[in-house]
Amino acid sequence: MSDRLPACSLPVTVARQPMFWFEPGGGRPLFHPSRFPVFLWQWTYGHSIYGFPDQGEGFKAAIDCEGRPVHPDEIDRTVVRGEEEELVAILRRYLPDGVGPIRRTSVCMYTNTPDEDFILDRHPADPRVTLASPCSGHGFKFAVLIGEICADLATGRPPRFDLSPFRLDRPGLRAPPVRTGAHG
Repeated sequence: MSDRLPACSLPVTVARQPMFWFEPGGGRPLFHPSRFPVFLWQWTYGHSIYGFPDQGEGFKAAIDCEGRPVHPDEIDRTVVRGEEEELVAILRRYLPDGVGPIRRTSVCMYTNTPDEDFILDRHPADPRVTLASPCSGHGFKFAVLIGEICADLATGRPPRFDLSPFRLDRPGLRAPPVRTGAHG
């Protein structure tokens, strides 16, 4: 996304991530929050799915971090027939009671780095600019903490946490993206 911050050339890709809510095939009580956890599961090396219990709109599931690269200004937010096929095949194999009719779909965006970790740093050419890229469901879980860190960076206070794993100059950040698009 170097067109957003041309002087920085951040090594990120924006990916279009389709999400699906299924009517549980095994019955809604099996997927009630009291019985079914939020999960992120690596079903094969380097490939994960995630899901949420039925909160009244169906059991939510999606493939994690494998959406096709897009420009954020040009993202198509319409889920089309066929985009669910790989996820449905995985769920039928490993979580068959979750697969029923699709009740709802949505598309979000993930901002992915090559090492799959956040960027939390100051702009290298202007320390008044704070850079933060926790832009996925993974980052959302840390929203309060990331907000505190960004406030510290923006106001010149020393962060209370070691940010070296999230700096722009960390090893591995300049490598090519780990995953782009669906796998075979």
